[in-house]
Amino acid sequence: MGLTTPSLIKRFLLLFCLGYALAMPSIIAAETSNLCKRIVALEAFQSMNKAPQGGTCTTYQGQSLTNATSCHWTFAYRDADAERLAIALWTELQNCRLGEKQPPDQQVNHPDSYALQIWHAKDAVYRLSIKDKAGLGQTYVFLGTEGR
Repeated sequence: MGLTTPSLIKRFLLLFCLGYALAMPSIIAAETSNLCKRIVALEAFQSMNKAPQGGTCTTYQGQSLTNATSCHWTFAYRDADAERLAIALWTELQNCRLGEKQPPDQQVNHPDSYALQIWHAKDAVYRLSIKDKAGLGQTYVFLGTEGR
């Protein structure tokens, strides 16, 4: 028995809705636990003026006149803790905000290393980057969000 286009669409929608329904409780549970504390602090910085632990944040006007926040953490040059934080923040973001990874939108031309990851969620874009600054002897991890 072959599947017709309407039955394929119904099957796809059923699987999509089931997957979404299964994912939502884990995201809600993560949101209310400590798993999302840095993401929640980043998003609340404009109203609460409290940065995620160890971070320094600032607000600015983003593209299309949206409100945006950027937080950074400073480490010794190429400190392994910077890489660990970047990985932890990326994991936290994926677990706490439904969305999808986007390719970096532009290349950066400067002598030190730079890696950017972009996450598009329903109402916001998140950017996570790690930057090595040899001249300063420091490595920075940046996490920012901007409404869409």
